Amino acid sequence: MVFPDFGRGVSCLREIARARAQPSSIRLMDNEQFKFGHSLRPPSGLIGSWGSKAKQVYLTWWKGLDLDRICVATLLFEGTLFIHSF
Repeated sequence: MVFPDFGRGVSCLREIARARAQPSSIRLMDNEQFKFGHSLRPPSGLIGSWGSKAKQVYLTWWKGLDLDRICVATLLFEGTLFIHSF
């Protein structure tokens, strides 16, 4: 998940905890960690670089996010899928 800033990421993770969703793994990366992780990625081919550019355009132009402020979270859920209708 992508958030405009770290504070909104923390707020979302708090809501997940309040809902007792209990993911197997949850990680919130601030902007510095996010940028560092991307700098370690090996270069991708032509198709990979087009996909990367498309993601960047989507986040900046379409969603209006600042790439120098965003943070990301990863969540992993294990087990069987249970869908509850409200």
